[in-house]
Amino acid sequence: MKMLYSLLLLVVLVGCGGTRAIYGVPEEQWNLMKEQERQAAIERFKRQEEINAQTRAQAKKAREDADEFANKCHETDDEVDLSDSSESDCEVITRRKWLFW
Repeated sequence: MKMLYSLLLLVVLVGCGGTRAIYGVPEEQWNLMKEQERQAAIERFKRQEEINAQTRAQAKKAREDADEFANKCHETDDEVDLSDSSESDCEVITRRKWLFW
């Protein structure tokens, strides 16, 4: 059974790695494009990379904010600083996840 899975994985990996892309365009199509089309493809690719970088930065900040929030709401009683947070700030994490419990 392991041999079958290994063979299947090998076939999938070989099939996925066959096409090269230049600025997100398959190489065969890139070779057929005019210079103006190539420049447009490069600009689209760069814009998409900028969007991806912004999205990654926003996701990282959201994770950091969530971790900070979780740490603030899960402090032990002797570590709690009630001056900047209240129980209502932490209700979001402690809400029930089940319908009837």
